[in-house]
Amino acid sequence: MDELKTFYELQDNELEEQLIKAYNKLTLTNEKYKLLKEEYKNIMDNNYNIACIIGGDIEDRTLSNEECKILFRLTRLYYDMQSIEEKEAFFRGARENYLYLKKLGIIE
Repeated sequence: MDELKTFYELQDNELEEQLIKAYNKLTLTNEKYKLLKEEYKNIMDNNYNIACIIGGDIEDRTLSNEECKILFRLTRLYYDMQSIEEKEAFFRGARENYLYLKKLGIIE
């Protein structure tokens, strides 16, 4: 069995991998997050012009009023997903703090 490492002990790339795994797990454990991701993906899949802009291909692109509304919705979805991810990171950080203090023998 692998030794449990706290986030403090992980290398930068390992920390990023752990956070990505945690965020991916949210799709399985958080229904609201799952629905937000599905709607985000659906918008991206069904709106080529917006997907190009999000991907950085902005050369000679213009958006209709309807596409502007969709882009606004996409932005809201992104911020809502970010909020859930930040809460997950906060609580994981609290857990890591506890494990680190326990490892140092400060708490039992």
